[in-house]
Amino acid sequence: MAFLDIDTEQLDASFGRRSFGLRHSLAGHPLLSAEAVEDLADRLPTEWVRRESGALSYENRGYVDVGQGRPSQTIRTIAGINTRVSLREIQQDAIYAPFVRACHDEIAPRVGGREGGLCGWSGYVFVTSPDSTTPMHLDPEHSFLLQVRGTKRIFVAGLCDADLLVEQVANYFDGRECDFDALRAASQEFVLEPGDGVYFPSFVPHWVYTTGDETSVSFSLPFYTHLGDRVSYVHRVNARLRALGRSPRPPGVSAGVDKVKAFALRSWTGFRGTTKLPLPPA
Repeated sequence: MAFLDIDTEQLDASFGRRSFGLRHSLAGHPLLSAEAVEDLADRLPTEWVRRESGALSYENRGYVDVGQGRPSQTIRTIAGINTRVSLREIQQDAIYAPFVRACHDEIAPRVGGREGGLCGWSGYVFVTSPDSTTPMHLDPEHSFLLQVRGTKRIFVAGLCDADLLVEQVANYFDGRECDFDALRAASQEFVLEPGDGVYFPSFVPHWVYTTGDETSVSFSLPFYTHLGDRVSYVHRVNARLRALGRSPRPPGVSAGVDKVKAFALRSWTGFRGTTKLPLPPA
């Protein structure tokens, strides 16, 4: 039985531009139970576990580390401490690797050769307190976020016009304040209950609010394309050029220039694998 119910027509119409909802059958999966997630949190290397304050405003650009003691204890008591716990790159765990691969085996054929095809994928688990926020941010990967327990309100600025999006993404990479009011006005809203999911395009700002009285558990399936990987390099080069007073072309204006920028950053700094871990072996 398939885990994900992805509408191919919706994916065709929305890929890389805006979000859409979907359904999944993972809400009762044993590897996403409270006990399994707590055990996973303690097994993962510390660099793959992030514990952050859930009491930040949507516009906040910083993260506040609140990690102390065993991660499982934080998760066990999370309902009353307004915290977000992110378990990242869980496909590196031997128990979870086949499960994450099975999910991505459903996604890969639907992505096909879009944006040059896939060059990496991973799995995350997010455990968040009730009444907590995840501030506005953007990611270099595409992803499907699947709600397992509790309720989340998701906001995605996928209705931005092209010029506004280019401007705000540049502000984000430069560390400047973004026009959150404009992004909010151009946002789509999704309410996720267990069994619901949402697609996030790469490089589109989004933010999250955990509602209700129940701790939220979400399972994320990020995947990386060759184009997205190059665009990530270009954004970093452009940020450096703007800091020098230049006005570089945004990604996508010239494929040739983008390739040169990506190659230059790799050559100058030894920048490798910054947006992803390599594909696990089949």
